[in-house]
Amino acid sequence: MSMEEARRRQALEAEARARGLEPWQLEMSRAVDDKLMREIVADSRRGVSQPSSLIEEPKAEPAKRGTGWVEPRPLDVPGIQYVDQLCDAADAAERRRRETLRALEKKE
Repeated sequence: MSMEEARRRQALEAEARARGLEPWQLEMSRAVDDKLMREIVADSRRGVSQPSSLIEEPKAEPAKRGTGWVEPRPLDVPGIQYVDQLCDAADAAERRRRETLRALEKKE
């Protein structure tokens, strides 16, 4: 910050203190004059104005109500057949292991 800017800042802070304001409040009051601020406040007190046009707006059709049911989409996952083959092979191996264990238990 240059000396010039520091002096301006110090003068702004002193004036703000004298008026009982924060420096940012004083800067904002300088940015927008009182007349404009009064007009903005008056506009907001009247509320939002309704849009006007010479063209009539078409009447909207009521929304069609449904059950919410949607047909399920088929699962198309690339490589799923390989996962299925791995699961089938694991099931077969587990079945063979159980059969072997049962056969050994019967022999004992």
